Amino acid sequence: MPPDIPALDLVEIRTTFASRAAAEACAARLVADRVAACVQIDGPLTSVYRWQGRVETAQEWRCTCKTTPARAGACRTTILALHDYQTPEIIESPATASPAYAAWVRTSVAEWYAFEITLHPRPALGEPRDAARQVHRDAWGDWPTLAVTPADMACPFTLGFDDVLERLGRLERMFVEPDGAILWTGAVAGRHWQVDGNAWERDGRLASLDLKGRCPPAAFDELLAACGWPTAPVMLQLVRAGVLLDEDTFRGHAAARATAEPG
Repeated sequence: MPPDIPALDLVEIRTTFASRAAAEACAARLVADRVAACVQIDGPLTSVYRWQGRVETAQEWRCTCKTTPARAGACRTTILALHDYQTPEIIESPATASPAYAAWVRTSVAEWYAFEITLHPRPALGEPRDAARQVHRDAWGDWPTLAVTPADMACPFTLGFDDVLERLGRLERMFVEPDGAILWTGAVAGRHWQVDGNAWERDGRLASLDLKGRCPPAAFDELLAACGWPTAPVMLQLVRAGVLLDEDTFRGHAAARATAEPG
């Protein structure tokens, strides 16, 4: 993650469950749905409380959820949907995190990515070249880049060009032309998104994939999967800057851009 993105005010949301299994199921759902970046589970705890005129004692497991102010409401809604208590404990507290951790939380719970990139297969760079990284600065932060040679850029993906087009064509609401032009649209909670692109061929294989637009992270993962990810690692070139980012750095950039440019 970029080291000097300004600190972000985060939110901690705490709740309790009657069993560890219920706590773990809630934690898994919150992280999978990208409404919490991390959920810590403590327990068993002993709770003493008044309920319906009596003092009760029970064992509970506590979930502490780390999220952003923008995603706190969705986090609370998910907890309520999963809870079997009549009056579940949901306590929300503001928190200030280190810049690097705050950036990671923001990326992890991103609702949208915004991007203008070219997707390439990532070669095995090795430690010496990784150490030679430069930092690209733009309106959305500072981003470490990859040290890549022209020979690296000339390597195509392992998948065939026609195979990738066929994989892309299986995605719902994806339109694919034989020459490699693509248009993908969708909607989440009434908000529409669109990705335009073009696949390029080299020696019968996918050479690169141009992509521009905005979409949810899960949809972007589907695009990557059509190109062989996660088995085959990728690197992503910011078109206007001409720099290459690794996957984690790109996701931070795309999330920050989407936040700054709401669609």
